[in-house]
Amino acid sequence: MKTIQPEVFTPTEACVYLSMSKTELWRDTVPGKIPYFKNESGRTRYRRKDLERYLENRMVRNFSDIPLIANRQRKQGRTKL
Repeated sequence: MKTIQPEVFTPTEACVYLSMSKTELWRDTVPGKIPYFKNESGRTRYRRKDLERYLENRMVRNFSDIPLIANRQRKQGRTKL
């Protein structure tokens, strides 16, 4: 049986999909790292394709990039990878 995946997520669903807390989600939403929109009732929603693009951009493609990423995040005040 195939599971149907939604194309639009609530913030809670987006957190589960991205495996992050609401604080982390909001921290990346506010500066525009994760695009969002407001539905007709004014509630925040996330599109699947935007969340997938965000995950792709966060992937480490080469282990030699890890120190570069850590240094960049340290400069931005973020210490977690």
